[in-house]
Amino acid sequence: MQGKNHITGSLREHLVAVDLLKRGFEVYIGSGHSSFDLVACRDGHCTRMEVKGKPNAGLTGPSCSMGNGKADYRKFDVLAVVDYSDQIHYRPSALFKPEGTPVWELVKDNMEYDNNTPHKIIALAKQIQEAQ
Repeated sequence: MQGKNHITGSLREHLVAVDLLKRGFEVYIGSGHSSFDLVACRDGHCTRMEVKGKPNAGLTGPSCSMGNGKADYRKFDVLAVVDYSDQIHYRPSALFKPEGTPVWELVKDNMEYDNNTPHKIIALAKQIQEAQ
């Protein structure tokens, strides 16, 4: 029998998949044994996506978290955060350059950090981006 967290995670993945399908993407959902949750493809571009849930979307700007049970920004291109009202917020990985790709329309509003983002996260993301 699958646990409640696994079922909730699968539901979130399917919510994101439906949203992407409505936007004209082809969507491939992983088996649960991969380093990301799904792949969204359109116009010859494929994007690795990780899906997570949060009480509220909270942070904006590129994702740069690693390990500790959180999404590792090195293993996906876009983080889809599903809040508890089932709203989906798409954030790029700090390593991903979305400009000119089909996912730009998803992440363009979350390219900058807002005033609620801790300074250490902003500094880490800038350090990652400069190292590329």
